[in-house]
Amino acid sequence: MGFTANAALKRVDSAHGSVPYFTLSSSGPAQRLSIEKTGALFSNAYLAAEQAKARALGGLPCRVYTQGDRGGREPARDHPLTSVCARRWNPVMTAQTGWQWLSVRRDTFGTAYVRVQWERGAPVAFWPIETSVEVSYDHGATVSPVRYRISAGDRFTSAGVYLEHEILAFPTCISTDGGVTGRSLAELGAAEIGLDIDLTRFYANIIAKGFSPAGWLEHPGVLKNDEVASIAEKNRILSGADRAGEVRIFDRGLKYHPVGQSMAEADIIKQEEYILQSVARAVYVQPNKVFDFSRATYSNIEEASIAFVTDTMTNEVTALEAEVGKLLMFMGEVDNYLKFDLRGLQRGNFKEQMDGFRVGVYAGFYSRAEIREWLELPFIEGTDELLQPTAYYTINPETGEPRPLPEGAVSRRTPAENLLAPVIEDARARIADRCGKDGDTPKTREFARTVLTPVARAFDAAGEEFDIDSEIEEAINA
Repeated sequence: MGFTANAALKRVDSAHGSVPYFTLSSSGPAQRLSIEKTGALFSNAYLAAEQAKARALGGLPCRVYTQGDRGGREPARDHPLTSVCARRWNPVMTAQTGWQWLSVRRDTFGTAYVRVQWERGAPVAFWPIETSVEVSYDHGATVSPVRYRISAGDRFTSAGVYLEHEILAFPTCISTDGGVTGRSLAELGAAEIGLDIDLTRFYANIIAKGFSPAGWLEHPGVLKNDEVASIAEKNRILSGADRAGEVRIFDRGLKYHPVGQSMAEADIIKQEEYILQSVARAVYVQPNKVFDFSRATYSNIEEASIAFVTDTMTNEVTALEAEVGKLLMFMGEVDNYLKFDLRGLQRGNFKEQMDGFRVGVYAGFYSRAEIREWLELPFIEGTDELLQPTAYYTINPETGEPRPLPEGAVSRRTPAENLLAPVIEDARARIADRCGKDGDTPKTREFARTVLTPVARAFDAAGEEFDIDSEIEEAINA
């Protein structure tokens, strides 16, 4: 990795003094790095990767669902857990801020703990725990055998022993104690994070020294101490970003010798790219989410965004749902469950959303009321009924003719539909052929309207209605 690789083994001063971010540990067959708590957040690569997950998680809607009167599931109205999870964790923290804190805390410390405040048998607040928690298991206890001991309280939680329903634990997926607690991803990725911090310090040093590559001065004789100090002072005056590019004159017969490795040979940009990708891999974030588009193309950028939802966020929210869901069990609501809505991360542009909604409604598995609820539009009477396509019938594969209706069945086709069925099918075939060649474009829709206009006139002459817009959508989306 060039000459900055060894820089990861240095002690990095924190913003609060000389507390090191990284310390060397001699245990084991080789030296390794360990991270000191939130020092990793001073790495731009780690900060970008953590923000990608935290911001996505904080923006997800969530609610408690219950069994509906007509089967299926529906939101549990005014549920106290929904209020805490979706609106405010507590009086000083919104739910969005709480989930974002949890995501960063878990990855950085290995496990994030949250205290649950109960009132009258229901959770009314979540409080982040900022101190260490000891987990124990009482084999002899028949009720709530898990105990959480907090030796030193923090600003939100007092010291003491807490029961299973009072503490939520969110570990990372990397564990060395059977999954009870998680390992810090910042600790495990300390080498790459240290490189990132040192590269930032390296850039700062280059700017402070006037963008001049390091080198050394040669003098044929012997310089006195005051002469050396004078030369050093002149060099210091010419340092800094404001004096970059100025010509430096070395008197007293001094000769400048540059180092053998240039900035180009150091290949700092490639090192930054490697570090960013390594840190992103460690926290399981796709490169495009940390603004690394070095391998992005027009075709794979959308796939990468989908992979972020399916491979990263789905696992994140499933773990959260399982842990928070245990509160419902303590409330006696074993059939209810908490659900994060990932559709917000899967939205396309406005046209793609509308096309998807239209297909779902016409196919009969979404109601218009459901679509309006997702779009936060008011309910309209009659929109909760599913639409049923009526222009379809089965074909006998041997004769190619429509199969006869079962005895006692009532045909939903009108007389005009029966008479004009061959014309309608021909029109749909022509529209589908044009759509297959040119795609769903304004010209294709104009062609479809031209083809179906004579059919609409025939229906009008027969005194029957013909929804030309619905026919166009059905033909194009077939």
